[in-house]
Amino acid sequence: MIAVSFPVIAAWANAGVFALAGFANLTAFGKVREIYARWDIPAAFYRTLGIVEIIAASMLAMPEHRAWGIAMAAPIMFGAIVILLNHRHYLYAVPAALVMAALIPGTLATPQPRSYLHYVPAQLSQASSSIAITGEFTNKFMIANVREISTPLSSRD
Repeated sequence: MIAVSFPVIAAWANAGVFALAGFANLTAFGKVREIYARWDIPAAFYRTLGIVEIIAASMLAMPEHRAWGIAMAAPIMFGAIVILLNHRHYLYAVPAALVMAALIPGTLATPQPRSYLHYVPAQLSQASSSIAITGEFTNKFMIANVREISTPLSSRD
């Protein structure tokens, strides 16, 4: 069984919602076009919004770009909630608010920065050459003797 965490499920669910909303805005089938016309929203606006929603959905689907997807999706959902509340569609604002709230656990599904090793020459004495290995997020370092590392395994005791 594949173990998937709740934040990953929330991020993928948001990606699906934004992809569907983006395609609905981009194609603007009859009902959507009628609603936007009644609210005096120009076609260029909701078609552009559809493209931005599809971009946000694709970024939400990729873990390395998920933070950017959330940054794009949050203002879109906020604007949608404001428009729905402004036009007194309170019942339709509830699912939009839930989608916006699901962006919060989606932030937990973003990958954390990785620590990389850095190799720095360190001279402890003239007789031995050593290398200091430091981590990016730590101030500790380890010193290894180069001669011990470079000798073949067969010649070691």
